[in-house]
Amino acid sequence: MQLYNWTQNHDPVPPKDTPAAIDCIKEDNSMGDGSINGWIQAFRFTDTDIIKETFEYHGRDVQIDSVPKLFWTIRDRIGETLEIPVDHSFLSVSVMYKESYMRPHYDPAVPGYVTLKGNVCVKAPEGNGVTISKKFYDIEERSLSAIEVSLFPHEVKPVAGERVNFCYGFAVPCEVLGWDIDSPRMRRSKKQWDAIKAQEAVSLGG
Repeated sequence: MQLYNWTQNHDPVPPKDTPAAIDCIKEDNSMGDGSINGWIQAFRFTDTDIIKETFEYHGRDVQIDSVPKLFWTIRDRIGETLEIPVDHSFLSVSVMYKESYMRPHYDPAVPGYVTLKGNVCVKAPEGNGVTISKKFYDIEERSLSAIEVSLFPHEVKPVAGERVNFCYGFAVPCEVLGWDIDSPRMRRSKKQWDAIKAQEAVSLGG
């Protein structure tokens, strides 16, 4: 995982704008997918086949047009910081309340691609962080963390208080990130994708 502590002078989420951005989402769009204790709202930035397939497993579609331009600005800055293309991208705004958590998991990725999350921590409770491959990483408020979520297992332990993340997802060709398509982690990711599609085929057939 890569961590970037963006200074206040170049902060992509000015404190004065953050509440308005979140309130806009909550007022303009019904909450789709409820978490254990909190909520997640997801949006697609682009309309490519790759991101449509990737996004299918991250939330219900909501029109990005209704969201402040602030979110687009942050997305572009993440792309520049990580030096990755933003052609296939989406956003999940995640609000977790006290004691909420996420179990260890891998995110799906279209074969040949890596699902990379650039998470901007807007509000962090005490002891905030993420566990990746059983190693805990402390994440400070107003920082950016980059995680190849389709290649490494990750989880969030029960949080001590409200936690707000702007989770930007990117489907990135594996070679751009230096991964060989035949590497063990890429093969595991494809196996997961094939299993998901096989299960969907069974469900449709039933």
